[in-house]
Amino acid sequence: MALTDEELMRRVQAGESVWFEEVVRRYRTVLTRVAASKLVDSATAEDVVQETFLAAFACRQSFKPNLSLRVWLVAILFNACKRVWRQRQQPTGQPLPLDPALAGETGEPHEGNLLAAERDHILRAALRQLPEPQADTLRLRFFVGLSFDEIAASMNCSVSGAKRRAKLGLESLAGLLRSYQEPTR
Repeated sequence: MALTDEELMRRVQAGESVWFEEVVRRYRTVLTRVAASKLVDSATAEDVVQETFLAAFACRQSFKPNLSLRVWLVAILFNACKRVWRQRQQPTGQPLPLDPALAGETGEPHEGNLLAAERDHILRAALRQLPEPQADTLRLRFFVGLSFDEIAASMNCSVSGAKRRAKLGLESLAGLLRSYQEPTR
C-alpha cells in the first residue's frame, strides 16, 4: 500500500530520511516541467529542482500537513527559480539547444521530436512574456495539476483571484501563440 504524501513527510520528519527518496520520485518530473517552463534551459531547470529537493529536505520540519506537499514543493521551487533569474537575468529569446533525447535511432534528430521540442520552446517563451502571476498560475494549473484552492494557497491570493489570473493568462497566451503561427496562403 502506497503512503500518502502526508504520511511520507511525517516519516521523513521523524528521522526516516530514506522516505524522502519517494518524495523525489513522485515530484521530480512535475517540478522539472515547471522549472523548465520558467527557465531557459533544461540543465538549469534540473539544477533548480535538485536545489528545491535539498532545501525541502533541509527544512522538512517546517512542512505542515494542512498544506499539500505538492504546493509546498512548488513554493520552494518558485523561490529557487527567482534566485536564478536574479543571478542570471537571462534574455527570453535564446535558441533551443538540441537535446540528445530528441535524436532517433540513427542519432539524427527525429522530426516529430523536433516539432514537439519547438512547440514546447514556443510555449515556454510565450509564458515568459506573461505577467509572472498569470504565468505561474497557468504553470500550477496545467503543469502541476493544482486546484484553484491550492493555487490560491500557494500564491497567497483568493480563489477568485487565482481563477481570474488563469483566465487572463489563457487569453493573453492565446494571443501570443497566434502571433507565432505562420500566415496562411
